[in-house]
Amino acid sequence: MLIVFALLILIIILFALDKFPPDSVILLSLIALVVSGTITPSQAFAGFGSDFIIMLSSIFIISASLQHNGVVEYLSNKLTSNVSGNYFLTTATIMLSVGVLSAFMNNTTVAAVMVLPILGMCKNQGRHPPLYLMPMAFASLLGGTCVNRHFYQHCRK
Repeated sequence: MLIVFALLILIIILFALDKFPPDSVILLSLIALVVSGTITPSQAFAGFGSDFIIMLSSIFIISASLQHNGVVEYLSNKLTSNVSGNYFLTTATIMLSVGVLSAFMNNTTVAAVMVLPILGMCKNQGRHPPLYLMPMAFASLLGGTCVNRHFYQHCRK
């Protein structure tokens, strides 16, 4: 138990110092837990086989391929050109498009794919990204809720 608390404090300090990449810190702490005998190797790597981790990794691969192929730049240009820099119209456009997409797709996927176009649009407009990213996240959750409610009502029949 003492090893876990000491390692947790070390992780917090390393995160605060920002000298090492977070993924390296976490992986090394996982290895330290295995070497110290706190957890078994099978317990340490059990999470890598879960469906959620595979889905999340796939989302990052899809997002990177969309950025590499120019889709992200195209979407950010479309978002910027259609609303001409008006904050209210831009926010409404983002929320409406993300909400509708989240009603038919996984909301985590929609949010991950839309982050890069929104960041590009913010760079073009010179705006602060959280002004658009928070409403986008809420719209994604709301769209996902619509699907869950519809699916739940359909299953009850």
